Amino acid sequence: MISLEFRRINYRFSWKSSIIFIIFCPLTAFCIIMITNYFWLYFFPLYIFPAGILTSIFVGKICTISLNTNYTLQVPDSVGVYFTLGCSPYPAIVLFLAICLIAPHNKIRGMNKNIWKRKILTFIISSIIIFIVNSFRIAITIYLYHIGTPYYPMHDILEYITTFIAVFTFFICTYSWLPEILISGIWNIESIKNKVSKRHSLEIKNMSHQVKKIKINYILLFWMPICIFIGTGLSILVYQKIF
Repeated sequence: MISLEFRRINYRFSWKSSIIFIIFCPLTAFCIIMITNYFWLYFFPLYIFPAGILTSIFVGKICTISLNTNYTLQVPDSVGVYFTLGCSPYPAIVLFLAICLIAPHNKIRGMNKNIWKRKILTFIISSIIIFIVNSFRIAITIYLYHIGTPYYPMHDILEYITTFIAVFTFFICTYSWLPEILISGIWNIESIKNKVSKRHSLEIKNMSHQVKKIKINYILLFWMPICIFIGTGLSILVYQKIF
């Protein structure tokens, strides 16, 4: 069995937990969105009002918010923008929730101390940050539209920037409080390498110092954030196209 050491804590996972994570993480996020899709309008003001306040500050006018089929944020005597669920941070927050809920647990007995507290902390901090970033994104988008910038190219660019910030924030939160998510991926890679090379045991000691030798540093700080960013971006885009 492969055992990884990170921050003086040994980690060991199982293929079963990894398969469950890969399959049920997107399914859980999809189910949450479908269940809440019918009453999200009741909670949308929690998001649209802060964005409206920021927009009013940016444009120097008191903006109005109305609800017909969708919520609309209107700049007096100027532009108005309506919002869908895909415009909000909700899809990303739901995905973060699913990842935290189904994150693999360390199989070494006694090494899962406070894991649910760490899951909750990771989810709350990352959600608050993405909520704030999205509010600023909406305000900046409407302000640029207000001064004459073409809407859709600017909207898409800011959306990708926001997605990157969201994923980077979630990566930092998981690295700080819930490293099981990242280390389980490394464990799977090392397990596959171990099986291919027909080695029956492998122990990586002091990961922080051995990282250069086995290139885990590049996985942690480069490849994984990019993979998560691409996956999150595709998930949000697919959701917007479907719903």
